[in-house]
Formats: sequence, structure tokens, C-alpha cells
Amino acid sequence: MGADLSGTRDPATYTVQKCLHDYFEAKGPSWKSAADAKSRAEGLIIPKLGDRVVARLTSDELRSWLRELANQPPRLRSKKGRPTRHAEVDMDEPEIVRKRQASANRTMTILKAALNHAFAEGNYPPPFLWRRF
Repeated sequence: MGADLSGTRDPATYTVQKCLHDYFEAKGPSWKSAADAKSRAEGLIIPKLGDRVVARLTSDELRSWLRELANQPPRLRSKKGRPTRHAEVDMDEPEIVRKRQASANRTMTILKAALNHAFAEGNYPPPFLWRRF
């Protein structure tokens, strides 16, 4: 995941990126969906929320991010280091809208699992407003 993530787990500086890193480390390499989860984290979660301090996340912020994610066309595979490309789809078609929402929800599930893991490990204290989401 790029950045140096070693060191403290101080709640005042514990970011979403560190949270995801800790979660993937805890899951281990034999985790069946690790590649998909890491790809989603690196492409969809970290660019928007990676620098956010976990203890300061709000449910409104997550709803806004999820809505934005669901309204984006699907990403196309691209080589590492290349700009993200998106498929050309009709975002007004009901089936496309359903699929995009389902994909956004899968990504949110990864983020929530990482946040729950961080809380269980004691890496940030209540109040954790994102849990109301």
C-alpha cells in the first residue's frame, strides 16, 4: 500500500490507510479474496479516504463517498502507474445502477471490516460516528 505504515497506533494519527494495512496484515496471505479487497482499497478507498483520521470519520462523510462511488462507471483494468479508465456505460439504465450500487456496497464492506478490526484491536476510542452508517 505504498506508504511507511510502521510505528504508532495513536488514535489522533491513525488513518484509514493504516487501518486497511493492519486489517490486510491480520487477514494474512491465504485470505481468498485478498487480491480483490486490496485492489478495491488501493483504487477506491485510499485515494478518497486514506489520509482521514479514523476517529474523525463521520457517517455523512461515508454516505457521500459511497454515493459518489456508486455513481461512477465501472473501472477498467489498467497497467500499474497508468491513469484509471472507466467503461462507457449508460448510468441511467436501471440494471447498471443496481450493479454499481452493489459494487459500491462490496467496497464499503471492506472498509467497514477494516474499521471494525481496528476498533477491536483498540486502535481508536469511541465515539466512532461512522458506525451509525
